[in-house]
Amino acid sequence: MRCAAAMAAAVLGLALAVPAAAQQVTLEPSAAVLCLTPAAAERGAPEYPFVAFKRGQTGRVKVALTFTTPQTRPAVDVVLQEGGDEFVDAVKQHVRDFRVPCHDGGETPVKLVFDFVFRADDRQVHWSPPVDADHAQRKAQLACIVHQSGEKAPAYPREALRNEMQGRVLVRLRYEAPDQPPVAEILPRPDVDAGPRAQRAAGLLSRPLVDWVAGYRMPCYQGKPLTTTVTFVYVIEGSAYGFKPGLTLGTLLPLVRDIRKQTLDFDFTRMGCPFDVSLQYRRPSLLNLVGEVGSQDPARRPFLDWLARADFDLPSDTLNSIYGDTTTFAVPCLKIKLQPQEPA
Repeated sequence: MRCAAAMAAAVLGLALAVPAAAQQVTLEPSAAVLCLTPAAAERGAPEYPFVAFKRGQTGRVKVALTFTTPQTRPAVDVVLQEGGDEFVDAVKQHVRDFRVPCHDGGETPVKLVFDFVFRADDRQVHWSPPVDADHAQRKAQLACIVHQSGEKAPAYPREALRNEMQGRVLVRLRYEAPDQPPVAEILPRPDVDAGPRAQRAAGLLSRPLVDWVAGYRMPCYQGKPLTTTVTFVYVIEGSAYGFKPGLTLGTLLPLVRDIRKQTLDFDFTRMGCPFDVSLQYRRPSLLNLVGEVGSQDPARRPFLDWLARADFDLPSDTLNSIYGDTTTFAVPCLKIKLQPQEPA
């Protein structure tokens, strides 16, 4: 009991809360990005041209790949080139086996953009995750989302408020037409390990959202289906419900589930440290939403990808309280190298 209380205290803190509201609308990756093969963990990196490395030459290649069918090799358009043609050749060789198996085979091609950076100081190739070529246009459509009621947020369910039940509910919405409601998936946090009160709270907070989200419309919708995630917050003002302010990487790292069983090798001194990272906890329903605050560096991608999949070894009530909440913490200039440890 004392251990559970100590872990809960490590991530919880007093914070000014707000009434129920749609706190955040996030554009989720497109179907093409999600189904791209090889999978991210198996994709590897372009080979660093040997002569360029020996000469200490760096490079950057940004390409747009066009997929016209599920099986054919993508056409490669070089959007930006810094350095010699050998860097372009390395990228083209790397992406030749990429495929989008969920392509519908229609006349509209799928276009994905990749950005590769070659750094001679450590003979490493870093890259940013693929994005749709029309990513900016897709993201701009979020600004036109409206609710037919004219309200900006649903009311706090009376029974939940009367019983001081709190929580955050994520709702994934898929828009397919400008004049139709989105296809909705309600994603509350509590699972089979949650107690009766948490299960009841999840039901009270989630059920009204089924009717509420049916009132959303995206009148500026165009192009292919667009998926968003909306975070609804039901927190009683003045309560302690969420991440504690001022968390650090040193505080969070020991709380990661199965941390002693993992192999980690992160050298933040080669990632433009120190830098700040934001994390919205969304496990196990979705990957955590992780982002760089301020400057961006593709060398941070392996760390950010690991953090997106991380879960925390905390009591169920604590996990419920931080579900959907966002914390920002600093990553200092240090190196982390962990190997799986044998049980004591």
